[in-house]
Amino acid sequence: EMPTFPLAAEVLGKEGGPLLRKNNVTGTYASVAEYLATHFWLLREDCVAPLRDGIAAYRAGRLDDRDMHVYEEVTVEGVSAFRQGVTYAVSFASPVEVQWEMCKRLLYGSLLCLSCDGFNGEFLWATVAERNPERCVGSRPQILIRMETGLDARLSNPNALGKRWVMVESPAYFEAYRHVMEAMQRMGRDPANNALPFAETLLACKARVGPPGYLREGGHDADRYVMTSLFPQLHRVTNKTGWALLQPWPELGEAASLDESQAQALRQTLTAEVALVQGPPGTGKTFIGLLAMRALLANGERRRPSPVLVVCATNHALDQFLEGVLPFEERLVRVGSRSQSDELERLNLRALTKAEWETDEEKRRTRQKLHRRVKELALSLDALSAEFDSALP
Repeated sequence: EMPTFPLAAEVLGKEGGPLLRKNNVTGTYASVAEYLATHFWLLREDCVAPLRDGIAAYRAGRLDDRDMHVYEEVTVEGVSAFRQGVTYAVSFASPVEVQWEMCKRLLYGSLLCLSCDGFNGEFLWATVAERNPERCVGSRPQILIRMETGLDARLSNPNALGKRWVMVESPAYFEAYRHVMEAMQRMGRDPANNALPFAETLLACKARVGPPGYLREGGHDADRYVMTSLFPQLHRVTNKTGWALLQPWPELGEAASLDESQAQALRQTLTAEVALVQGPPGTGKTFIGLLAMRALLANGERRRPSPVLVVCATNHALDQFLEGVLPFEERLVRVGSRSQSDELERLNLRALTKAEWETDEEKRRTRQKLHRRVKELALSLDALSAEFDSALP
């Protein structure tokens, strides 16, 4: 039940920090709870420690600006409410020689800590909701922040108006940590303690990884895949249209343009519950991934009826992979608003949802009612915001 945002005691080091367990890389964990607790606290400490060190250095007067960014003379300029919640507009004294168009300061989701007593006891936690470079010009840049508690009386009550704060930005990018920590907490709340995916590999640390459940439990011939969609020349060369994946694979010869390591990687990908394919650029990792995807989709009736989830480290990598899937499967949904692919635009979740709402008359009417209600609430919020702003000095 630990809150995702840091605690003041953690940052001040008054409780000595959590008792961290070492990541067990050679043995097994006693339970899912132990595994999750170990990694949750290691991840949390990795997130909080740089901020703790930075604030300690600031309080001691020996902070190097390269270790943690500090913003002085922070004041509240206004409050607004959006669908995502309440945000505060704050301005601050501009740091020297910061090019806001180019720098990575105050990115969306960055963790902020505000204090008006030199971080001796008062801590207000927030994240960056918006940093518009056009509002960061001049001597008083302005950003939007979202408080941990939503509407925070410490910023919006009359006694707080005109108060000047010091704001520090965590060196660790909070947005990359918080969702993982929250997911681990949700897993830990499962009373059955069986919510950890791939527990046999990640928890029991078995050296030999077994096949996925849909191959083990799918009944007779569940692992017999038709592979001609991957290798069009397969039947001509081998007189086969496919084979049982869990049995020795046939020699593909000229039916496939795979070298030995690529063939081994493809087999591991299709027959292991967890598979890792490594290699330097240009060795065919994406190519192997697309072959595996083609095999899974072409033999979908042999798996449990569920979609295939593709997760990539960057939006560009995801666009590139899904563009490779399009020639053999158009029934896909691109999730996220940062795609740069024109080919995938019509398959974006937002575009597909909008199209469905527009073609379904009942949904279209419901959507119109919701839009009218949103506009009414927005007008009420604007009036409240104006009332708040008029009270500012």
